[in-house]
Amino acid sequence: MALTVTDSTGKSLQATRSNERPNRLCEGRKDASGPDDVWLDISCFAHAPAGQFGDSGAGILHGPGYWNVDLGLSKDIHAGATRYATVKIEAFNVFNHPNFALQQGATDIGDPNNFGRILNTFSAPRIVELVLKFTF
Repeated sequence: MALTVTDSTGKSLQATRSNERPNRLCEGRKDASGPDDVWLDISCFAHAPAGQFGDSGAGILHGPGYWNVDLGLSKDIHAGATRYATVKIEAFNVFNHPNFALQQGATDIGDPNNFGRILNTFSAPRIVELVLKFTF
């Protein structure tokens, strides 16, 4: 997921703007692997000088990847020419893998306490559905 670093401190001196960008000093990526790690380096970004916009681009960094496996199995059991029962099991996020969300709010250098941190997940835990349908 591409991320854009923002600056909510309003250094451009323009009317209220929620997506001002800071100046980029270095790459900004950190080696992180878990939800308690910091994924972005705040020292690689600086507030733009007063009355100017920063030079940081849009979508320059990437957060944790997304990994998901869904599975479905189905079986028809016939009881005559036109009647049959369908038994189906569906599983979403089969391996119950957490997909960490490094949201846009965690890319604001105006909020250094949350910058680069995982604030939640964006996919549901494992969901399993069992279906029995009779067609006549």
